[in-house]
Amino acid sequence: MPPKIVKTSGGKPSTALASKKAKKKSTKLIANKKPSIHQLIIKIKNSLAVLTKSTFERPSFSTAKEKAARLEAGLATADDWMKANLSIKDLAAPHRAPYSKIRDLILNGSSGDVDKLCSSLVRASVHCENAFKTIKDPTVRDKYIELAGLYSSTRKEVEDAHKQYKEASLNSIKKAISKLQLIKALNNLASNAPGLGPHSTTNAIVSDRLHLHPTDLTAEPMTPRSRGAALAFPSEPIATTLSLKPDRQVVSVTGAEHSLAAIGTHTFEDVKVGTNIFRGALFVDMSGRVFKPKNPYSAPSGNFSNDWEQVI
Repeated sequence: MPPKIVKTSGGKPSTALASKKAKKKSTKLIANKKPSIHQLIIKIKNSLAVLTKSTFERPSFSTAKEKAARLEAGLATADDWMKANLSIKDLAAPHRAPYSKIRDLILNGSSGDVDKLCSSLVRASVHCENAFKTIKDPTVRDKYIELAGLYSSTRKEVEDAHKQYKEASLNSIKKAISKLQLIKALNNLASNAPGLGPHSTTNAIVSDRLHLHPTDLTAEPMTPRSRGAALAFPSEPIATTLSLKPDRQVVSVTGAEHSLAAIGTHTFEDVKVGTNIFRGALFVDMSGRVFKPKNPYSAPSGNFSNDWEQVI
């Protein structure tokens, strides 16, 4: 678009006023953009920022976290997702415990609440790491070992950040920074946002609610990572939906629906989701057995043996 022509007092055309207005508008837009965690840490060090839940944007996933999600999706579906354009495929790595709740708890919760959060999510990661290392199938063993290593590295980042958070001698500035580092580490915890699932039709809609991965297994109705999220946030609602089925349904990270009754007593909140299905995550049961979906691109039937296949 050509610049707006403005007449000067001498009658000659000028773009000066239009350019000045454009520059002012551009500056305003930049000023309204939320800083990243890294930028906020710099501001805190310079005593220029107040730490509240609205002062920073959600950080991007680390390279290790993103690689773990793509690798796990490949193991779950038997397709290669390492270089796929996830935006075009409309896929993302859905959190079990929502990022916003993790952020707000660390910023405003007690140290005891933060300890419980870290303990629940770290324990779920270790459980999966140990299970992945037991896989003997020579065609996939190396990939499971790699996945275990990625889980482990992101989990150790959480443990290191949690240790720093608990340091009693921290002054107010260092304490604020330690909170940001812990939020960032937990956002990157591979086990809390494992594999891939449908994004715009499910993940983005569920957003700030607990997003679980039900199994339809009577003795263990949800995966350990989902159980860890539910334990960390017992009062936060599970994402559910009302459908034509007899009872309210839990919205799975896969886009599928499962009976809420099987999950047990928990608060819930209804959302409206699409119908896309992508079962891009593994299941590790309480005894450490690893399962992958039998039909990763179809909704589960509700019969565990028909829907899951053990990886040896």
